[in-house]
Parts: sequence; structure tokens; C-alpha cells
Amino acid sequence: MMALLMTLGIFTSGTNVFARITNLETLKLEGDILIGDETEHDKVFLLEKSEDDIEFTVALDVKPIKDKVEEIKNKHYMNVQGLKTYVSNLDYTTIVTLELPNQMDFDPTTTSAALEGVNGALTITDVQKEDKKVTVTIKLVGQDAIEDYQGIVTAINKLDDTIKVKLTGAKFNIDASPNTNYTVKGKIGGKLKANVEREDFAKARATNGNVYVPFNFEFKVEQSEAGKDFILTNDPNNKDIQFTLKFKKKVLESPLDEKTTLYGDILVGKETEHDKVYEVSTKEEKINFTGVVNILPIVNNFKEFEKLFTEDNFNIEEISISGLDHVMTGTFMLPNEMDFDPATVQATLEGANGKFEITNIKTEGRKVTITMKFVGQDKIKTYKDIMDLVNGIKEELKVTLSGVKFNSSAKANTNYTVVGTLKGYFKADAEFKLPEIRVATIRATDNSIESYVIQKLDFDYEAIQSDEGRDFIIKDAPKPQADVIQFTLKYLKDIESPYVKPPVVKVGTLLLSKSAEKNISTEIHIAYIKGYEDQTVRGNGNLTRAEAAAMVTRLAKMDLTDNTKADYQDLKENAWYNKYINAALKANMIDPDGNNIRPNDKITRAEFAKMVAAIDKSSNGLLTFADVKGHKYEKEINQISANKRIVGYEDGTFRPDNNLTRAEAAAMLNRLLNRVADQTAIAGHEQELVHFKDLSKTDWFYYEIIEASNTHELTRRNTKDEFDRVHEDWLKLLISNLK
Repeated sequence: MMALLMTLGIFTSGTNVFARITNLETLKLEGDILIGDETEHDKVFLLEKSEDDIEFTVALDVKPIKDKVEEIKNKHYMNVQGLKTYVSNLDYTTIVTLELPNQMDFDPTTTSAALEGVNGALTITDVQKEDKKVTVTIKLVGQDAIEDYQGIVTAINKLDDTIKVKLTGAKFNIDASPNTNYTVKGKIGGKLKANVEREDFAKARATNGNVYVPFNFEFKVEQSEAGKDFILTNDPNNKDIQFTLKFKKKVLESPLDEKTTLYGDILVGKETEHDKVYEVSTKEEKINFTGVVNILPIVNNFKEFEKLFTEDNFNIEEISISGLDHVMTGTFMLPNEMDFDPATVQATLEGANGKFEITNIKTEGRKVTITMKFVGQDKIKTYKDIMDLVNGIKEELKVTLSGVKFNSSAKANTNYTVVGTLKGYFKADAEFKLPEIRVATIRATDNSIESYVIQKLDFDYEAIQSDEGRDFIIKDAPKPQADVIQFTLKYLKDIESPYVKPPVVKVGTLLLSKSAEKNISTEIHIAYIKGYEDQTVRGNGNLTRAEAAAMVTRLAKMDLTDNTKADYQDLKENAWYNKYINAALKANMIDPDGNNIRPNDKITRAEFAKMVAAIDKSSNGLLTFADVKGHKYEKEINQISANKRIVGYEDGTFRPDNNLTRAEAAAMLNRLLNRVADQTAIAGHEQELVHFKDLSKTDWFYYEIIEASNTHELTRRNTKDEFDRVHEDWLKLLISNLK
């Protein structure tokens, strides 16, 4: 018998039988405090708003407990099949304490505790709140009913390796200050003990005294290294479980949440061009345009901000300003028939009294963009500095753009419209401390109020046309067209040359010319679409970006002599498309995609609209489609839509990102170039037309393809189609050299 008991880990002393291990054993565990998944190991946790309720998570690694329970089962042969075990006085208890600093409180109405990762094995039996401290007691579910050791094993193994206690309802109180570290302390302890005996021990106990398997543990919990508080990372010996956090200053949103409207105009001299189109004598006359804007609404915005402060008896010299950014941007957009003279173009500013300055002038084609800012705005430190600037500015700002003139494509007694825009934004943070009397008043209803506050001082603004200066040609137009800032002018006569050269008809010209023999006006339209070797034209097929560039640049008679490879990684040396891509880039017809041109990608309807817009006349129309607003090429789509080059779909959309078809390209270019074939135009020439076996008269694009694929001489009829194209009358078909 003695040998058996010794083998089972029991030894005898006189008549009593004892367990080999009867002393209390300590299990070392690791814990942590988190907010969400943030352990605050790499930096102090930053809370966005001090008034927010905070949920702390206390995490405990219970894997050592699970391992110990399994170890005892194996060590004391309690895994032997058929061997009974007995458990009594089982007590599993974990106590979690979270203590807040003085500048934080637990809200009695929202504070609660919940468990995660216990899978029904543990339950919270008590939550005690004492001032800044909450203590949570956790026990094993139904532990009084567990009668054998396997019941302990089953219950403990239900636990995830890490269990969590979620504590809600903590928040900062009115004594807390922004950008200040506050540390929450955690403490975790517990025990697991029971009387555990085997069936053979029970027999021994009946005659020899108490014989139990050793099962008496306490938990010693220290901070895990992975989640160690950032402020303790340089103290390897400190094992305190804690979490340090701070909060930003309270941010009050700007009271100005709507865009501010300004009123502007374009003048030449003092002429607003309100009562009639402005006239200049000759094409060669240089013109200075002046953009005028009333900035009183901006001044009033700053006075509204000032009122916020003075109502609370603030001294605006004590309100510090940071993050100030104020940019005002004005543009002048010329029609295609006008240019900036690079030798004389410049912009000057009036009415700023040294408080505003022009910081940049950028010319892109026929568009000039002028950027203005506060003088020395990077040196503004207080709100008084802002008001000193604002109060020194006149009610009207004027920007005069000089060096504009008509170019060779302009025609006498023809209206041309210059369009202007002005918009901008102001952003700044005003930092201040609320007066104590103000804080006390607000605290009566809002305990989250803080003394230190950031007031956002943000607003956007944009100018529309003033009523008194509205362009004569849109004088009675409805909004939003009437809001466009624009100025329309014309010149009265050309300076006649002493030399007159008789006009000559050339194959390939897109211009009207005279035939001396017939004494009638004739034109030559060159084919720009050809079919495929299988005698198809594939009207519903797509174009690549390179093919589209080739088509448009050839029709526009651009310089195609540059065959070099542009500096983009997806272009190839000696590629057929290089000269067309170079011309398109130079004319701002095509946009790169990062470091690529994507010459072989299919071109979209919007991308082709940009190409067409680059050679189309300017337009002030604000027609738009439901799905174009905010698109990258919204302006170009609206421009050619107003010029009747495109139509949308029946549902009011344009579908800008759909791939363009060959037929759609032909239709847009024909409308641009005043090319229009119909049954009357081609009468008598049907048998001479280029034939495509996939082109039918029932196709909507039949006559668009016929016009684009046949070189022909024509005269004009005295009627127009819905796109303002003058109907043609074909005289004869010509041999095309289209390649």
C-alpha cells in the first residue's frame, strides 16, 4: 500500500496520508488595458473629443490557467478511463479594478461591465463603483454544481486564450486640460482552488485522513510587454498595468457652413457692356480686361467671427490664430479667336491697399489664372492681425489683365465672349480660453464644456455676375446662365491689305473657297474614316486614344512633323502614333495618366470631348447632363454640348466614361466641321460611294459615316439641320488619299 501511495504522489507519516503539494501556488499571468484595439504601446493615445464616453478594455491572458488545469489532470492520472474524481469547494474568482485619474469620472448613468472571450464559462457577479474606481468580480458559471475534475477542465477550456472585460462610461471631467497626459491604472488578481480527490484517494481518506490532489492557485498579473504603456517603455522593471491618454482641444465648427456669394463683373475701361455689345475699331487693337468683385461679403464674414468673440468679452489680441490659409483665384478665359500677347500680358491689382497681393499668374492656352493672398499671411498670429488686414481693404477689388488681342481666325462684326471666374476659401483656427463665467454658465447644462477651445474660422466663396453689369447677350437669360461673369465684344473692320490674292480651291481644305469658273461657292470635304480589309466600317466599334488623336489632329491641320517619342514610359520609339500624340499633347487635347499616355486603350466619350473642345469655339452655355456634374471633363463636355456637337441619352445622361464608338466620333467631328450629308446631298452619287457591307440606311449614323468616308466637292443649300449645319449639295466625288 505504501508503495502504491508513493507512486501516486502521496506519502505517509504515522497514520495520516497527505498530498505531496499542499501549499499555495502562484500562476503568473499577463494583462493589458486597451481602447478598441489600441494598446498605446507606440504613442500616447489621442482622443478626438474630450466629451466622448470612453470604453476601456482590460485584457487577461488565461492560457497559463488552461495549461495548469491540463497539467494536473495528466500529472495525477485523472485521465485514466473509468477512474472517478470528486470536486468540492470549487472557487474560481478574478477581480479586475480600473482606477481613473482625478481628471476623469465614471458616469453613473452609463457605466457598465461586460465580458468577451469567455464563451459562457464565466460571469460577472458584482460591479462596485467607488469614486474614481470600478471593481469587477468574475466567477465560473455554476461552479457549485461541478462535481468532478473533468467539469473543471471543460469549463476552463471554453475560455479563449485571452478574455476581456469591457468597462464603459469613463470620460474626462471639467478639470482636464487638452494635450495633457492622463494615466488609467489597472489591477488584476484572482484564485482557483478546490478540493479534488480521486476514487482511490477517497478510499484512503476513509481510513487514513484527508488525501487530495493539490489544487490551490493565486493569479499574479503583470503588464504584457506587447502592450506596455508608452510612457513606461524606457522602464523595463515597471510592470504596472496602465494606459495613458490625452485629448485634443475642443473644436467648434465654423458658424459659416454655406458658400458665400460675391458679385463680380468684367469691364473694358469703365464699360460694363450691359446695354450693347462692346465694339473696338480694328482687329489689331489691344484690349485690357478688368475683373471687378465686391468683397464686402467677405469682410462681413470676418466681422461675424469677431462678434463671436466680443459677445464673450474677448480681447481679439489674445485670440491666437494658427493654420491660416487664404487663397483667392480669378480666371479669364478667352474665346478661340483671341490670344494673350506673351510680350505684354500682365495682371495688376487695385483696391487692396497693400493688404492683398498677386502671388502667381499662370497662362494655359487661352486661360489665365491669377492667384491672390493676404500680404504676409504666414505672419498672422492673432485675430486682431486679421481684422487689421480686412479693415484696410477697399470694398471693390480690381484685377486688370493687359495684352489681349484678336487673332487671325477672328471675323469682323462677330461677337466673341470672354468668361471670368473668381472663387476662394479662408481657413484658420482661433484658439482661446473661455472666461470662467462663460464656462460656469454652459456647465449648468453641458458638463462636457472645456475652458480651452479651438474655433474653426472656415468659409468658401464664389463670385457670380452682378445684375448691373450683366453681359448684353445674356441680359434676359434665366439662372444659372445669367450668373456667368462674361464680357462680349467685336471689332468693326479689318485693315485691308494692298495686295489681293485670288482664292484657290485645294483638295483637303476645310475652308470655303471661290470657284472663278462657275462663280459659285464650293468646298472640298476630305474623307477621314476608312474601312477595314473585310469591307466593314464597324461603326459600333471603338477607337483607341492614339487613333482618336490621329483623326482630330489631321482634321485640325496641326503640325505633325515631330516624330520623336514623348517622355512617357508606355510610348515606343518609331511608333506610328508619335507625331499625333505629340501634337495632341502640345494642344492640351490629351491628358497623361501619371507617367503613361495609354495610346492603345479605348478612348472614352469624355476624353474625346476634351479633344473636340480643344479645337472648338468657346461657349458660355451651362448645359449639363445628370451624370457629368463634378466630372474631370465637365467643362469641356458642357462647352461642346452648348455648341451642339453632342447629344445625351434619353434618360438625360451623357455616360462620360463609356467607350466612344467610331460612329459617335464621326458625328461629333462632322458637327464641329459643318459637314452634313443627307439623301438630297448625295442624290445621283449613290453608286459612286464607298461601300461598307455592315453599314445600313437604317443605322442612325448612316449619313455621318457617308460624310466622313467619302471625299467630295460640294456647294451649300440654304437650309440647316438641328445642329446648325448648313445642308450640302454634292457636286462630285473625288479620289481620297486617306491612309
